[in-house]
Amino acid sequence: MDYRKIIWKLTDICRGQLESRDAIDIISTVIACASLDKERFRAIANMGSSSITLALENMITDLQGEQLKAFEGALPIAKLQERTLASIVYEITDISDLRPFSEAIHEVLMNAVGKRAGEYSTSGYMLKLLPALVGNASGLKLLDATSGLARTASKIASSSTTLQEINLSTVSLSQRLFIIQGKEQVIFQGDSLLHPQWREDKFDLVVMQPPLSMRLQNETCEQIKEMPYVFIKDKDVPRTGGDVVWIQFVLHQLNTTGKGYLILPQGSLFRGGYDGLVRDYLLDNELVDSVVALPAGSLSHTGIAPVLLVLSKGKQKGSPIRFVDLTDIGSKERNGVKLSDKDLEYAVGLVNGDIDEADKTLDISVREIRQTTGNLLNVARYIQVEEQIELPSVEEKMKELEQATTEFQKYQSELLSLLSK
Repeated sequence: MDYRKIIWKLTDICRGQLESRDAIDIISTVIACASLDKERFRAIANMGSSSITLALENMITDLQGEQLKAFEGALPIAKLQERTLASIVYEITDISDLRPFSEAIHEVLMNAVGKRAGEYSTSGYMLKLLPALVGNASGLKLLDATSGLARTASKIASSSTTLQEINLSTVSLSQRLFIIQGKEQVIFQGDSLLHPQWREDKFDLVVMQPPLSMRLQNETCEQIKEMPYVFIKDKDVPRTGGDVVWIQFVLHQLNTTGKGYLILPQGSLFRGGYDGLVRDYLLDNELVDSVVALPAGSLSHTGIAPVLLVLSKGKQKGSPIRFVDLTDIGSKERNGVKLSDKDLEYAVGLVNGDIDEADKTLDISVREIRQTTGNLLNVARYIQVEEQIELPSVEEKMKELEQATTEFQKYQSELLSLLSK
């Protein structure tokens, strides 16, 4: 059964009434209801279209007691015309296994909302790369404090997963997708930088893709400065300091042997000022495990080339920082960069140190960084690919010159002939 095709079909019948994103939201609500109480849903599905909307609304109200966040931020189903909603209900009720709809909704949503996809989900490139780099996480406690629809975290088999997302509508949709998938997972809602909701003290693993180049409000800067995770205490947090605020945040959440994977824009690795002070701290305390340059198009919502910063509190003192260039790993497609299984194996080998290539990897000590660049951590500063230029032979160029001279003489003769008439 092609579950994506069914979601596209249901989205299409909502055309003219709702935008694709809103249609998918209501479709996910219907499927979540069917997942939670199949018997009651089937009874509703036997009704006529004039009765279905009210009966389904009553069902949602009853379910909210146990699944508050799943429906609290959901779009009201009454936004759809009665017959359209009935068509969705009729289509869903005959499908016995609803769990694959979770992944199908993820994929359709990515394509349906275009540039806004990054607000809801993670690119296919990152969905492959991050879990592969993390590896075996059994027995580890995982945090993703900017979880979106929690696709990355769901691909990592940790012993416990803590999620938080700032947007209520995204939290709600994510919770419904977990219900459809048959998983029990709570996602906290709120601003992680200012109001972390979890009770865990420290985590073994933090994997996050926060908003890139996030600009902070003046009031937010003042509040952040007083937060326990900020280790640059003698300087004000600038409005442009969002990227390195997240670095400090991740480090604070890690336990003494914890590891953090953080997607950032490259500017945070070479800008001066407050950013430079944070890098000084990272180098002085030997907290950088590796820096990985990623290709443009590897994120779903931007064409910039991001970087993966891997932080480690359990890193052996004196061990080098590994710089890796993955900017040409993967095949470029219309919707971004695709990472094949072969590409993935190669990329993981480069990052983990199983593969060394002079034009893609470099291990360098803190001392060398301090003596050469001060505190710069951008990959291009350390790995420079020499462009191979093949110069043509003298014989080839002489042949081209002779052909050009012959053509010139031919056209000159024709021109003179025309002028003489």
